[in-house]
Amino acid sequence: MRPLPLVLLLVAVALHAGSLPFARDGLIDTPTATVLEHTELMFGTCFTMFSYSNPDGSTEDDFALAGHLDCGLFGWAQAGLCYLGEAGLSAHLRLLPLSETYARPGIAIGVQNITTEEDYEFFRGGPEDRLYSNGRNQTFSAYLVLTKNVGYLTGQPVSVSLGYGIGRFWEDEQEDPEAATNPATGLFGSMSWSFGPAEAYLEYDSRDLNLGAQYQFGDHVRVQAAVAEIEELMASSSEDYDSTDVMRHVKFTVGLEFVLGPLYRPRSGGFERTEEQLRTLEQIEQYRREIEETMRDLEERLRD
Repeated sequence: MRPLPLVLLLVAVALHAGSLPFARDGLIDTPTATVLEHTELMFGTCFTMFSYSNPDGSTEDDFALAGHLDCGLFGWAQAGLCYLGEAGLSAHLRLLPLSETYARPGIAIGVQNITTEEDYEFFRGGPEDRLYSNGRNQTFSAYLVLTKNVGYLTGQPVSVSLGYGIGRFWEDEQEDPEAATNPATGLFGSMSWSFGPAEAYLEYDSRDLNLGAQYQFGDHVRVQAAVAEIEELMASSSEDYDSTDVMRHVKFTVGLEFVLGPLYRPRSGGFERTEEQLRTLEQIEQYRREIEETMRDLEERLRD
């Protein structure tokens, strides 16, 4: 049986697609079942570098700029805008009907790429000077995602997300009948590890494997870095590798995120707890269980 990371790597090699890290709120290029606090604002911007070959064999170095602006609403919703390079602006929305607790994962539903541009990708080029097309309509990309902190199982501050989406989360069928295909088209997942103010990310965005990290300065500033489409490092040695396809190359990204607010806090009632508060409560609950177990052991020894 092949290990799951190797299977995902082989599948991603066959799916000729692209990613632009940190262009939307989430981890690298996938959403999570979390939302900002009510009236909390987040602004993110990123710079991605990549290269590809021209038909004459020369190499072209290029870059793309992207960013997002989001606002938390009522503690269970988040709305915003995304700027994706040559594709321009789109809107997105995420709802959190069930927030994460100690016993259950957070469950969110959302939609990205709310736009009329079917080929909503960051790159424009070719003889017709048009946006890159992967054969699927990229608009109104609806998804469902679950997120759970599994630190009580791993002993480490690890959070896992698993989701399914349509639109940009789907890939066109391969023309080569012998090529590897995605056995679960639309499925995406991610893991994040926290190390104090730093976090490391690994994700499969349903088309590519991405690796990234971020460092948080205080409560308001995050510095990010990522390597997207790392499966192309292996694909570049294959016979069918097309070096003129901009989506067949590894991409390097640096980004910044700024968080402001919440601008308004209700005097009473309030909204759902934040993710940080939930993690703190989980940690307290874990300590309580450990203390109870220790006390039971001591009582049994005293009885003996």
